[in-house]
Amino acid sequence: MAMANPDILLEGASDAGVNGTPDEVAFAAQRVGLYFKYFNAPLRMAASWDDPKLLHLGPLPKFTNGEGSTVFWTTGCALMKYGQNKEKAAEYIKALTYDKQILEGLDRRTKSGHPGQLPPYKSIYAEWAANKPDWMPDFVGLVRGQLDRAKAIDNNLFGLNQFVIGKPIWETYLKGEESNPKVAMQKVVEAVHAEMKRG
Repeated sequence: MAMANPDILLEGASDAGVNGTPDEVAFAAQRVGLYFKYFNAPLRMAASWDDPKLLHLGPLPKFTNGEGSTVFWTTGCALMKYGQNKEKAAEYIKALTYDKQILEGLDRRTKSGHPGQLPPYKSIYAEWAANKPDWMPDFVGLVRGQLDRAKAIDNNLFGLNQFVIGKPIWETYLKGEESNPKVAMQKVVEAVHAEMKRG
């Protein structure tokens, strides 16, 4: 946290507090040197830098059984169970996720910035491994490699609210009120489970 914004845990201004967070605003303004979020967020935030090429991405540490190695992959899409025209919607999604122009938006030279949304298809990575496009930045292979070690984040009743529930508890460690981070995090787990039981 010494290299990050001191407001690292404050809620953001948009998307239920997920985006527009003080840490990403400070990173975009070149006020801090370290920023943790889903991998494509630093790409977007660094687009406003004096020299966006100074951005460096690195892999997460390797943990046993993938614990702690999770990467956020891409935005998902769900089709409603009783919705109509699901076949057409699926065709549209497939067309978008295979679209070469969208994939080339990964290019660091793109004027609009770096969306960093990677394709979810093994066939595309096999094609790129055999014949790497000249526009493809190095981070694509780094992020794809993380998936082989990553572990899925379990869904729960609260979604992102689990972090709202846990924040005042883990902050006791950050404020020096609790000396052991594992004790603080265990209390977070217990608080979230208690809320889930209340249903």
